Amino acid sequence: LAVTLRLRHGIEAVVAETDTWRRNKATEMGFDARPPDEITNRFERIVHTSATGDGLQFCIERAATDGTVVELSWYGLAPTTLNLGGAFHSNRVRLISSQVSTIPPTVRDSVSIDDRKAIAAELLSDAAFDALITNELSFDDAPEFFTQLRKGEIGDGLIWLIRY
Repeated sequence: LAVTLRLRHGIEAVVAETDTWRRNKATEMGFDARPPDEITNRFERIVHTSATGDGLQFCIERAATDGTVVELSWYGLAPTTLNLGGAFHSNRVRLISSQVSTIPPTVRDSVSIDDRKAIAAELLSDAAFDALITNELSFDDAPEFFTQLRKGEIGDGLIWLIRY
């Protein structure tokens, strides 16, 4: 997401990352990547992707007055507890859910599915995305990989490329 924001909109994202390996990778790619406890500024827009209540709470607390937190994580059926007093209430923070397969009604008429595909293809042709592919595996190894993924037992990496 940080790469897309940079390439498409010229936005330099601040990356809050708890995992040292991923934080170092983001830094290598030229992003301002820090552990969450080192980020004290407030932001007008925050995008959350960790699928953890603690991560979402951090985003709510780092939002500026009238700021917006966009939740990209998918929690499935897992419950999440948040403190909606404090910063959320006093700063009038907006919390927006994002669903990746649909777009908001306000832009549906101006961006067709073909337009979205063309934008994605254009972005993916940039070599910056190649740096995100950190691991490769054969198609035959995919079932074991997904078993390990579900158990949280995979090693460091961002994107795993499956060779057919």
